[in-house]
Amino acid sequence: MTATLIAPDGTSHVVFGRRGATTATGKGAGSDLAGPYEFSDQATLDFWAAVGSPVPAGHYRTVEAGGAGATGAQTLMNPVFANRGGNGTWTLRFVDGWQGDTGTVSAASLTLTPVPFTSATPSTLGAIPDGPSNTCMTNGPPRIVEFPVSGKVGPVVSVAVSASLTHAFVGDVTATLVAPNGTTSHVLFGYTGATFQGSFGDDSDLSGIYTFLDASLGNWWTAAAAVSSVTPIPSGELPHARRSGIRRDRRIDLDEPGVRGHRAQRHMAPATDGRLQ
Repeated sequence: MTATLIAPDGTSHVVFGRRGATTATGKGAGSDLAGPYEFSDQATLDFWAAVGSPVPAGHYRTVEAGGAGATGAQTLMNPVFANRGGNGTWTLRFVDGWQGDTGTVSAASLTLTPVPFTSATPSTLGAIPDGPSNTCMTNGPPRIVEFPVSGKVGPVVSVAVSASLTHAFVGDVTATLVAPNGTTSHVLFGYTGATFQGSFGDDSDLSGIYTFLDASLGNWWTAAAAVSSVTPIPSGELPHARRSGIRRDRRIDLDEPGVRGHRAQRHMAPATDGRLQ
């Protein structure tokens, strides 16, 4: 059996399917289902590897569909449905792929959690100051983008940062998220592509809306390396590390080290928008 969640716009994600099948014609695991079963990205149980018949009720991660070459890899729903409207009719589709065994869907529920976000203070947006010299890793003064967060009670369990950025030579820029206490911080990206002391890093440009969150399947360095010089890194979602303890304001510091002369005239660029989720 295969279960698939389908959004109102037709975007779909396999919840599970042909569990245990590793060949094109494999029947898969012979375990029965007798839930309830809950699926979310926050779960820790592995549905493919679950032992017993029926499969024990519990909170599971979604998994890839079985078939030729399948390994039962766990998957993520949030990146698939992120930034899509939640209004409309969602569909949970079940299909039976083998004769003889039958079953019933006796109950089902769908939980959609809208992501509240805090927009950056408009007056803190603007040009990122140029580096002071041609010396690599000598930072100029930062562009500090502030997020006035309020009303948050208790520890934060997830953070996502989005920013609309334009800048030549991504290797110049370091972006750091700083918590209200001023000491807890996390680098979103910095010296992209630099692998040794003194390296200028990747020469791709920034021109897009970039979102950093743990659930992303993207890779910042890979995205930068995939495009040529003076070509923008495509907009998209990239991973960042977990943070906690947000209570008041947060900020992003954007720093630029020393520049290379042949592209210096293109380095000044604005941070035009931003939001913190």
